[in-house]
Amino acid sequence: MAANAKLTITYRESLGDELVTTFDSQCHRFDQLLASFGPQDWDKPCYHPAAMISVARYVDLRLMEMSVHEGDIRSVIEPQAHLPLEVLPANIDPLPGFIVGRFYQPVSAITEPTRFRFALAGPVKGGYDIVVEGSKARMEPAEPNQAAVTFECDAETMVLLVYGRISLEEALSSGRVSVEGDQELVAKYGS
Repeated sequence: MAANAKLTITYRESLGDELVTTFDSQCHRFDQLLASFGPQDWDKPCYHPAAMISVARYVDLRLMEMSVHEGDIRSVIEPQAHLPLEVLPANIDPLPGFIVGRFYQPVSAITEPTRFRFALAGPVKGGYDIVVEGSKARMEPAEPNQAAVTFECDAETMVLLVYGRISLEEALSSGRVSVEGDQELVAKYGS
């Protein structure tokens, strides 16, 4: 990730005043490519710096990245800005198979397999367990009565937590998350 960030910064600096024009042009080319695809193309393998994924997954990740980065920009201009409700399901969909366990590692101080439940309230509902064991994490559908800790929040808060835009401490202190369960484990989550 550090190498990718360095390349990105170097590329951005090389573009100078052409950043927005280049971005617009590349988005247009990408849109044209997607428009040329038929139903048979969505499962084809596609290159992503982190792994080979399907074209459909790549599009999901693109939508996710665009909405989260838009939120990054808007939050500086409008402190009360929110992620668009329409894209929240697309932001959550890639979490189990791509983000959690690859980019998002919430804890490192837990040796026994431990389930941290995210119980989503609001317009986008659902239950997701992040299972942590040592330095590994994976995300699964919520298992009844299995979580050691339950974080109740809305989908936007979960997305912002997983993408590192807010910390659990910030989410708790601002009232965006309520928590039930083992408080010692809560303290270790994200530490």
